[in-house]
Amino acid sequence: MAADLILQMFNDMRQAQLALPGVTDASKELVNYLISDPLRRARQRRETNSEAVMALARAKIGDQPTIPSDEISETNTRPILEATMDDDRKEFQEIWACLLAKTATGHLRGFRREFIKTLRSFEPIDLLVFRYLYGVTSPVGPNKYCNIDGIIKFVESASHESGANIYRNEIEISLSHLTSLNIFTKPSNSIGIERLASTAYGAQLYTTAHSN
Repeated sequence: MAADLILQMFNDMRQAQLALPGVTDASKELVNYLISDPLRRARQRRETNSEAVMALARAKIGDQPTIPSDEISETNTRPILEATMDDDRKEFQEIWACLLAKTATGHLRGFRREFIKTLRSFEPIDLLVFRYLYGVTSPVGPNKYCNIDGIIKFVESASHESGANIYRNEIEISLSHLTSLNIFTKPSNSIGIERLASTAYGAQLYTTAHSN
């Protein structure tokens, strides 16, 4: 909607300039300031984001053989490429690079397009909590409900060891969001989020979006 409005404004102003040959250079500068320059900067940011992710993806591919380009699904690749361009959060660049590397080497098994929408709804703290709780030493597992207080203490400890330093309130908010995304689940008779377990969706997302 916003993009359509900007384009319509741009077209209207261009038509006005054509209809009024005497329009001043100042109005042209205004067009550049309001429309052309922001669009140019946005395009440059997208290119910068893509270049950073592509460099990471090439490093992950290394000497691995890649599959022929005509065997790569454009349907799967398009949302990943869009994410690499639109998301400038460095915490997520490794995720997009990993997905691109797996795409190029034919290892993108279990991928679902909604994974991209889910990941793009993460905040950086959600990514940290997600990684801590699907890591090797995680206290949660499929159908293994863990007390929320124990989960929070685990994440707090892990974050302090890594230097991320996140605290209880932040973790509780993150867990609520991740539960709403089906990354974690809670028993139907639970009040609030007193206990949580991992889900098949969360486990597959973690496996797909992280390097082996």
